[in-house]
Amino acid sequence: MVRHLRKHNRAAARATSMVERGQQLHDARSVRDGLAAFDELIEAMAPDHPDRPACLGNRAAGCIALYDLAPGPGVIDRLLHAQQSLADELPEGDPVRDVYRRDLLVFLVRLIVAEPGPDLLGRLVPLTREAAAGRAADRSIQLEVLSVGLNAAAERTGRPDLLAELVEADRGRVAASRPGDASHGQVLIDLSTSLRRLALLTGRPGLLAEAAEAGRRAVREGSPDDPDRALLLSRCGNTLHALFTYAERSPAILRESVTMGRAAVEAAPPGYAHEGTCLNNLGIALRTSFEEAGDLTEVQEAVRAGRAAVALSPPGSGVRARYLANLSAASQELYKRTGRRPAVGEAVASAREAAELSPAGTPERAGRLTDLANALHLLSQEEDDDETALEVLRESVRVAREAVEAGQPGDIAHAARLNNLTIVARALFERTGDPTALDEAVRAGREAVEAAAPGTTPRAVSQMSLLRALAQQPPARPVVLEMSRHWAELTPETATPRTRAVVSVLLGSTAMAAGEHETALSAYGKAVDLLPQLAPRRLLRPDREHGLAELAGLPADAAAAALSLGRTEEALSLLERARGLLLGESIGARRDLETLRRADPVKAGELVRLRDRLDASDRGGADLYHGDIAADRWPGDRTREHRELAERWERLLADIRRLPGLAGFLRPPAVVSPRLPPDGPVVVVNASRFRCDALLLTAGEPVRAIRLDCDYRDLSARAGAFQETRPDQQRLGEELAWLADRVVEPVLAALGLLAPSPRPAADAPRIWWCPVGIASFLPLHAAALDHVVSSYTATVGALQPRDTPARRSGAGFLVVQMDRTPGARDLPAARAEAQHLAELVPGRTLLAGAEATRDAVLAALPGQRIVHFACHAVTDERSPALNRLLLHDHRSAPLTAIELSAVDTAIELGFLSACETARSSEALADEVMHIATAVQLAGCRHVVGTLWPVADSAAGRIAADFYTALAPSFDTGGTARALHRAVHALRADAPDQPSRWAAHVHLESA
Repeated sequence: MVRHLRKHNRAAARATSMVERGQQLHDARSVRDGLAAFDELIEAMAPDHPDRPACLGNRAAGCIALYDLAPGPGVIDRLLHAQQSLADELPEGDPVRDVYRRDLLVFLVRLIVAEPGPDLLGRLVPLTREAAAGRAADRSIQLEVLSVGLNAAAERTGRPDLLAELVEADRGRVAASRPGDASHGQVLIDLSTSLRRLALLTGRPGLLAEAAEAGRRAVREGSPDDPDRALLLSRCGNTLHALFTYAERSPAILRESVTMGRAAVEAAPPGYAHEGTCLNNLGIALRTSFEEAGDLTEVQEAVRAGRAAVALSPPGSGVRARYLANLSAASQELYKRTGRRPAVGEAVASAREAAELSPAGTPERAGRLTDLANALHLLSQEEDDDETALEVLRESVRVAREAVEAGQPGDIAHAARLNNLTIVARALFERTGDPTALDEAVRAGREAVEAAAPGTTPRAVSQMSLLRALAQQPPARPVVLEMSRHWAELTPETATPRTRAVVSVLLGSTAMAAGEHETALSAYGKAVDLLPQLAPRRLLRPDREHGLAELAGLPADAAAAALSLGRTEEALSLLERARGLLLGESIGARRDLETLRRADPVKAGELVRLRDRLDASDRGGADLYHGDIAADRWPGDRTREHRELAERWERLLADIRRLPGLAGFLRPPAVVSPRLPPDGPVVVVNASRFRCDALLLTAGEPVRAIRLDCDYRDLSARAGAFQETRPDQQRLGEELAWLADRVVEPVLAALGLLAPSPRPAADAPRIWWCPVGIASFLPLHAAALDHVVSSYTATVGALQPRDTPARRSGAGFLVVQMDRTPGARDLPAARAEAQHLAELVPGRTLLAGAEATRDAVLAALPGQRIVHFACHAVTDERSPALNRLLLHDHRSAPLTAIELSAVDTAIELGFLSACETARSSEALADEVMHIATAVQLAGCRHVVGTLWPVADSAAGRIAADFYTALAPSFDTGGTARALHRAVHALRADAPDQPSRWAAHVHLESA
């Protein structure tokens, strides 16, 4: 209660008496009467009246007394007016002003403790400045009061000058604080937060390093018993996230941010007031980590954290708007990764509500509109109706424009707003062909790049969007030059490997279309170099596949650029480096492991144990292909365990590569120098959007290339015809004839293998086909049936002879037969196949019916020499790794390709008498992933599979003829020729039904 009123004359005494009486009796009316008397007195006084200072001080003190009795905005207005008069008239050092400052400080401390709300606090800045300017025994209290007022005012107005003043106040608080003080950690984290806010608002990323260091000090030096320890950790994590995003692109900083965020959530006690903030900040860090590394579980965790934060937020509050905006951003990323419509629906709904809670004129408005524009753009891609999709996209463009207009050109997010306008305007052009939309996209993109500071992530992101827009312009040298300038500026410090790879592909494609082949080859080469970084071992298998699928078609286009320059050897090298990365890991590991066992058996054993644990972790992550968010637990635990295993794997590899002669252990060869099979050539069929070629590899000769008389659309159309569920047999015959005329026969003619009349199977020469991309769906072997015995190889490298003796296979012959499968149609021919093999191989092992379970089959595979499956197979559109053979327990324990690939065997022959076992997905065609290659990865040298569904009777006939030709010795070296005979025989009986006899293929690896 204020008691420093003075009686200088009768009027002052009367005014003082009324104020004091009102305080004693808690009578606000009496205090108001006293203040009115002071107003009249001061108005009548001369400016130099000796009693004027005391009256000014007493009136201000009376306003404080009135607020205690009847708080409200009007009283604050009176106090601010009284304060301003006092500050204008009383000089520094005036005793009346000093007394008033002490009283004002006490009042403000009491007011702040009562938590009156940010709007009121934001209006008190003049009062907090006055209180902080006085002489006090405890300077920290004055600075804290000033900090609270400035913080509230800065949040309310977004004024950078208030934030700059807040930073100085917080620096003063830190200087006055000491480690061990109860509030030391909170003082440091306040400085960290104010520095971060100032950096982002004014576009000064250099302040973020100081902000991060203050945050780290807060964590280190703050009390572990601080009741707000969780909030402190969360705010530090948020500052580290900003440091990563805008200043120092270090993965270690981002991991530190995520770790700090998780620690904050774990430290929050039940019912904690700031739990929502902790969850929200963790979601932000996780979303960014997902954008960097592509770990699906992290964006799932981000969405879950965002939902939990929103659920804790008060309806209609600014806090809720902030949480909704971050939930929308995470849901957008989840949609982009999984394509699941509910995710984009949640993104739009969250962004709309956040925008509605951020009215015009508020600092947050521009960011909320940007989030909404992004979400609407994604929704437009999901809408089935074209008119609805276009309407949503146009709204997205309008909202993006409004976001640019609502923001401040100088703030750090201005480039991001322009960048988003670039994205949605380009999308509008792609849908409508409206050139004005493309012009707007390019213009906004250029402005975004200029608005972002050089050497920062926002600039790199803006450059990527600009490059996408420029790539839509008619291809010409000036466009290529502009794209090249921006491409050259991207570095690992500012852009993710994915961003640099995507941009490289954009430049390569535009340069190819413009005839700038050297530029194209350089850009494509960079993208190929980056491919391994898109699928690092620390990611679970679904995330690795997704990263590679984003650049589908890159190998063929890169090779086409090299071939356009006449560089056949480089074309082959690019294909080998860019294809079968996951396949090559496993094949390379098996080969190099034998060398390591001789050099260091201990490290070899450790490597095998780590490999098996990583493979098991991959298999355990198969549910991530669904894209759903687990409701019962945080999904990040499994990912962290996998990442820790991968880090141990990388450390062990580094140790192994220091051993003599093992520097190249598990590394792809820098230059491809293939050692080819001695009994036939290898033909790489490269189908690019720009040209189609065949690379001819013959032992002892240079690589040759021939241009094929077809284009990508031709081959894609033929591939589609062979994948139809109800094929037109006449059309398939015509397509096979076309394939022979345009692809196969020109190749065979160039190799001198084209026969004037059909060759007998016993005399036909061998050939290995290595189709690239869309060509992998074509039955090249069937078009060449009259001339050569065909085999397929995933890559040229897969045929390389072993440097070490091959492991000896077992002696067993396993038959897995499912003529009746739960939930699937019967396969009578499967029983006939098993009976035929029983006659040929009396000692075979049979697993059939209820005995043919996943675990039983996996346990039986090691020790076998030949394995035959007669069952259904299913192709999974989410990923070829989930393609599966249907056994008795397939509903509860599916035998997937990823399960098969992890088995360690030395099988010589695997016959997959099932549908589509040698078919991959178009997005992952370059990875050559399907059930047949999974069996190869398990250690099987020869595999027979199918490119499309085959009638049960046809499958049984080919299997019977195949094994009859291979018996009695069952020499697997004759696998290709035995299959050739069987296909030939069925074609002779049904020449007008190619879907029955053209599907079976032979795959071989060294």
